[in-house]
Amino acid sequence: MSLHPLCAAAAWAAFFFKIRTLSRAPDEVALRALCFVLGASALSFTVSLPAIWGELNRWSGIPGLAPLALQTCVMSFALGQQVLLAYWMEPPSGARKRLARRFVHVAIAAVGMFGLFLLSVVGSHLSTAALEAGRPYRLACSLVYNAVYAVVEIEVAVLCLRYARASHHWLRRGLVVAATGAVLTLSYTGIGIVDACVEYRHLSPVPWEDLVWTVGDAGALCKIIGWTLPEWGPRIGRVSGSLRKYQQYRALYPLWRAVHRAVPEVALQPDNSLMGRVLVLWSVEFKLYRRVIEIRDGILAVRHRVAPGVARRALEQGCAAGLSGNDLLAAVQAAQLASALESYETGGRGQGDVMIDGPPRMSFQEELTWIVKLSEVFNRCLVVHEAPGNDSAVGQVPGTGSETRTTTGGR
Repeated sequence: MSLHPLCAAAAWAAFFFKIRTLSRAPDEVALRALCFVLGASALSFTVSLPAIWGELNRWSGIPGLAPLALQTCVMSFALGQQVLLAYWMEPPSGARKRLARRFVHVAIAAVGMFGLFLLSVVGSHLSTAALEAGRPYRLACSLVYNAVYAVVEIEVAVLCLRYARASHHWLRRGLVVAATGAVLTLSYTGIGIVDACVEYRHLSPVPWEDLVWTVGDAGALCKIIGWTLPEWGPRIGRVSGSLRKYQQYRALYPLWRAVHRAVPEVALQPDNSLMGRVLVLWSVEFKLYRRVIEIRDGILAVRHRVAPGVARRALEQGCAAGLSGNDLLAAVQAAQLASALESYETGGRGQGDVMIDGPPRMSFQEELTWIVKLSEVFNRCLVVHEAPGNDSAVGQVPGTGSETRTTTGGR
């Protein structure tokens, strides 16, 4: 299955995406080279589409014009990659020195290809004999083209991997993806040589040709993605970060709801509507920050209302359930917090227990991680309270098989 239409659409989309960036920095050589690479890639896949391919040959009356146009676009694309990498990773003087040799080599190859093309089509539209006589020249032209393309793509892959080691996060990823694509597109070279030999020897097409073309198209898509990844990758990262913050915001809701019910004054902007709780992505960072602060304020307000014996029983049952470390600490604090919130709501007072406060935290991220963990445990924690101060109050921790739940957030 050919991916040419998908590759053409992706290349044109990437081209127009980068052209918009180029309009803001027209003097940046590497950016101009990238636009050239994407434009040449888009043209090459557009020419490869069956409708364009046949129409180009029919309109010109030259049977080999479409292949020559394709090869010209691909050679331009390959050379543009060299320019892009050179100016991306080296100072202008070093880039110009490196590219001078490449331009000479590619120019010689281009002249040779054009000469062989002319020899292959001279008189071919007039007689079958002339068309047959040009067959060896078409083979030679294809061999030169594929050899040059293979050399350029191998060098592109090597340079991408070399520069990736010294690049920052998203540029490094883009270079690795582009290098992978360059290796995969070498299948174009293999199938191109095979097709030229098949035509020259009048053989049947190879049965796995479509698979090889698909692999090459996949490599081309990888290169399009890799060259543009440094720009749109961080945007994906920001979206991913926002979604992660949203998940944390939602995870804090059970604990926040219980705290807000007992101590409603902690909320800066209370919004209990379903729409208000779900559609928060545009300000999720601020709302997440506020939710953590409000939970902490609520905990501070009720920390002296813990019923006696809750911590000891939660600790014993947590150890019996196999909890340890921060898991055990979170279970004990969750049991204490549930007791304190219920006592605060009913006007009772703690009689001796002091609420623990989890492990030391030195940053907001550490505080957020702990509060999320505490909320998850609190949501699972089953706490049964009799009258505050009654020594029969039992704090049930996760994993003990409790079946009854009474919490301030679930009444």
